[in-house]
Amino acid sequence: VITSLVRWMVANHFQRISELDNDASWEYVEYVTEVTTQDEGELPSVSVVWQKLHLITLLYKQSAALTEAGIEAMPEPPFDGRSPFDVAKEVAVQVNYRVPPLPDAVALPTMAAAERLIGIPADNVISLQDIYLTAYRQGGPGNHIGPGKSLPCRGNAARMAVSSFHFSTLSGESEPWRSAIDTRRRGKQDDFVSEIRSLIMDVRNACIIVLQSHVGQRISEVMGLKAGVNQETGLPSCIVLRTSRTGLNTVFYLRGLVSKIHSREMEWVIGACPANSAYIPPPVRALAVLEQLYHPWRE
Repeated sequence: VITSLVRWMVANHFQRISELDNDASWEYVEYVTEVTTQDEGELPSVSVVWQKLHLITLLYKQSAALTEAGIEAMPEPPFDGRSPFDVAKEVAVQVNYRVPPLPDAVALPTMAAAERLIGIPADNVISLQDIYLTAYRQGGPGNHIGPGKSLPCRGNAARMAVSSFHFSTLSGESEPWRSAIDTRRRGKQDDFVSEIRSLIMDVRNACIIVLQSHVGQRISEVMGLKAGVNQETGLPSCIVLRTSRTGLNTVFYLRGLVSKIHSREMEWVIGACPANSAYIPPPVRALAVLEQLYHPWRE
């Protein structure tokens, strides 16, 4: 944005901010529209033009600060005093930035795969992570002098612990849901650590997909959820249980923070089940997995 303004000023022999009067601001509008059209092959969008025009408005708004710093400010408001957004709407193209929904052929298999991954596979990954971290923390047999706490000894202890880990076979399937971690040494890098990290990220991503597809949360709202476990329910502390008006169902509410536009607390309904049932709705399961998965790292 700054580059565009500076390039135009140089080409038109403007040397000072104080030379950018109202007439100059309209010349810049023509320049932005023409150059952006040449670059993109079509009329630019409103947002692209607005970003470039807004800079001049910001410069004018800082007139007092510039004057105090000994810099001559702009002599008058740009664009006849109009907002740069209104100007951009006149000279640019209105673009509908609404993201279309995923087709069912994509969304349904993705959601099904995500819900599968946050079940027993997620328990496996959490166990694998605990095994790795415990072995790495404890270290292993060192040489005849050292206590076995060096980085190589810790790495070897973790490698040995992970090498004996086996993934579960899911109901209705004949083989484990994934092959064992390859702990063989390959060069200087411990590739098996990267493999574990990828598994952790896959489970995390699956949890987020479940939350966003079932609840409709923004990613900022997922990230803003507070960690912790409710000792009475055994569920993440951000989940509140309430009995329905009829008394027949238990409703799960998620407490979080909406940070976009207005920062405020909010509750989402994320599932329900018959009263006294052991059923856990997928979003609740996703939050429980995230709580367990990230607990060691928070500590």
